[in-house]
Amino acid sequence: MIIKKHDDFASGVIYALARLVEMYDQPTMANSILKESGIDVRRANEYDIKFLRKENPKLPRGKD
Repeated sequence: MIIKKHDDFASGVIYALARLVEMYDQPTMANSILKESGIDVRRANEYDIKFLRKENPKLPRGKD
């Protein structure tokens, strides 16, 4: 149960960071927050991760 909640939280953080890039063109800020969070992006939605790749093209693929 704790892992599921963590995955939901991590997905929510990545969703918010993707919107920061998509809506406000802030890829540096978004990737800085992502780096500090230590979140494993492979568990997040690939659609959201693609926005973060503007600044960091080496991010691994997420879930489709």
